[in-house]
Amino acid sequence: MLVGHLPDLGALASELVAGHPHADVEFRKAAVCGLGFDGAPARGRARLEWLLPPKVLRALGGREG
Repeated sequence: MLVGHLPDLGALASELVAGHPHADVEFRKAAVCGLGFDGAPARGRARLEWLLPPKVLRALGGREG
């Protein structure tokens, strides 16, 4: 698990998935994502397995808004 702040965390996720820090993945404040790897983690080799934006997280917690 990695925890961080934007824009660095979004750039890291982009780097791991696409191999560059400017992939077109909307990673908003308070979002959570899961990345998967086959083998050792490496640049451009991750799979974006799920991405939950803040609105979904609030709904899961019982607080719409």
